[in-house]
Amino acid sequence: MVQASIKFSTITGDFYALLLSDKLYLQNNLTLFGAVTTNELNIHTNNATIVGQSQCINPPIEEVARIEIKPSITT
Repeated sequence: MVQASIKFSTITGDFYALLLSDKLYLQNNLTLFGAVTTNELNIHTNNATIVGQSQCINPPIEEVARIEIKPSITT
């Protein structure tokens, strides 16, 4: 199983997302609206905030862009 880590070091301001990762690093002034599921949360600033909104993401998920990442499989 491949486990992902997410590191926010340049995004500042408001960010809307539903995040699932093995490790999450917040290193900047960020307000994250949505949901976070992680095994390890590292916040390296006093100005990072997570606002739980897993049921009321605005704009709704259907209206925002999605990024799908698939690992390459070699046989």
